Amino acid sequence: MKNDTIIIQIAKQDLQILKDAEYHLCIAGRMNDTDFTVVWYATEKFAFNNKITINDEYEVFASNGCSKKVFVDFPGTPAEIGEKCLIDKYGIISQAITGQNPNAIVLVNEYGNLHPGLKRTGTGIQGEEFSNPLFLSRNAILPGEFEYFPSYQIKIWFAQNTETGEMIPQQKMRSALTNYILVDLEKRNAPVLSFSNGTWKFI
Repeated sequence: MKNDTIIIQIAKQDLQILKDAEYHLCIAGRMNDTDFTVVWYATEKFAFNNKITINDEYEVFASNGCSKKVFVDFPGTPAEIGEKCLIDKYGIISQAITGQNPNAIVLVNEYGNLHPGLKRTGTGIQGEEFSNPLFLSRNAILPGEFEYFPSYQIKIWFAQNTETGEMIPQQKMRSALTNYILVDLEKRNAPVLSFSNGTWKFI
C-alpha cells in the first residue's frame, strides 16, 4: 500500500490574510485522466506547517445524480486497485474480489443508470483520519463495466465558501481557479510546498 505525505508551509503574512478572509485549504484528486470533480479535503484549521497523508485505500460507491454536493445513494465497499465489485439490480454493492485489470478498480453495473464514485482515505492536518469522496462521474453510466484508474495527481489551493465533498464546477476549475499547485506524487516523494506572497512553489 502506498501512502504519500505532503507538507504545506504558509508564510506568516499570508496566513493572517487567509485566516481573516475565512479561506479554506482545499485538495482534489484526479481520476481516469479527467478533470478534478470533487473537493476531497477542505479545512480552515491550517497553520504555519501542515501535514497531510494520502493513502491508497479506496471505497466504491454510486449516486443517483450529480448535484452541488456529493450524495452517496448506494453505500460502498472497500476495494483495492486490481479488484472489482458488482452493484446488483437492487443497488447493493458486493464485496470486492480479484479482477482482470491489475491497474484499475472495476465496478460491474447491473443496476441501471447511475453515477459511479470513489472515496479515498487520508489523514488531515489535525491528525484526523477520514474517507472522503475523491471522484464522482459527472455523467451517468449505463449497465456494464466502469473502470476507475486512480491518479497520483493532486491539486491544492485556497478558496472561500468551499467544503469537503463539494462538486467542482467545470468552469471554476478551468477558469476562476488559477492560483493552485499541481503535485504529481509519482514524481515527487514526500513533497514540501510553500505558499508565500500569494504564490505556490516546491521547496
